[in-house]
Amino acid sequence: MTSSKHSPDHWIPSLALATLMLGCGRADPFDGGVTDLDGPRQPGAPVLLTLNPLDDLNPSWLPDGSALLYSFEDNAVHNFDQCLALLPPEGGTRRELCSTSAGHLDSTEVYGPSAASESGRLVYLFTQATPGRPIPNRQELRVATLSAPQTFEVLHPLPFNIDGFKIDAVTRVFWLSETRIVYEGSFGIPNTTTKDTVAVLIDLATPSRNVIPGTTGIASVVHGGDPDVIAFTKRGDSRVHRMALTSGVPSVLHDFAPLGVPGDIALQGNRLVAVLGSGLVDVDLATGREEVLTGPSAPPFIRHPALSVNGAVVLEGGAFNGGPMDLWLYRAPSS
Repeated sequence: MTSSKHSPDHWIPSLALATLMLGCGRADPFDGGVTDLDGPRQPGAPVLLTLNPLDDLNPSWLPDGSALLYSFEDNAVHNFDQCLALLPPEGGTRRELCSTSAGHLDSTEVYGPSAASESGRLVYLFTQATPGRPIPNRQELRVATLSAPQTFEVLHPLPFNIDGFKIDAVTRVFWLSETRIVYEGSFGIPNTTTKDTVAVLIDLATPSRNVIPGTTGIASVVHGGDPDVIAFTKRGDSRVHRMALTSGVPSVLHDFAPLGVPGDIALQGNRLVAVLGSGLVDVDLATGREEVLTGPSAPPFIRHPALSVNGAVVLEGGAFNGGPMDLWLYRAPSS
């Protein structure tokens, strides 16, 4: 694990995490820009949360539900840059963190996917590429803090060889604990053009990193509700699996048969949400009740749900024709 620290000039300095009180009139950690999205203040389910004409991607909640962390394509420049943003759960004013490096307009710089821990640690993927080139010039997984994202540690670059897998992309990432990170990585199957996926565990305390056995072919992986537990789905499998990393033995958390095969999932306590086809299914694990969340305003293509501790579900939604992705709020916070 690379242990060097960096302070790149393309990150805008931020204020202390202790002042993070979005919507309460205090300072935020991201002061690189402010955009009033004029989003819904009393959202129903589902409602459009962001109004970017370009892509809004990779939503994840701060652990206390006070804000949404996500990536957005910057409309102010025309080189496909993606910034990080913090947005209050009901929409409205977005705090932004974008590239400002001396030459960034000649390249594409992308931040995300990303996630924050309970103490304010930040993990994110950084990609820098020359427009028109299929292979990035630089791609690395970083860890920092919300209060000082300009001071980061490179966990490892991509592509990255680990346990016989050559990981070339990170699609989802989360904190399993304050010192353990899990991400969904993709890799190419040798001598083919086919891609597959696997879950990777990084332990910052040890330090160590390894592919989690039994996760090849996952469609989604999330925090399982305990620092040692993950939950995941697999392609072609109607079941959601739960597994303690110490034992490595999976069990069935929920089976969606005969509704279908789940893709992306999110989990909070006894509440599970899953993408099945073009619909979102809400499950009460205590009772087994399944509710299909639909509505005339729902986008036809959805992915990457994020479930807040306060009960809000936010996901990426858009058209099937490859148009821009927006963030949609399916349920308002209960508080």
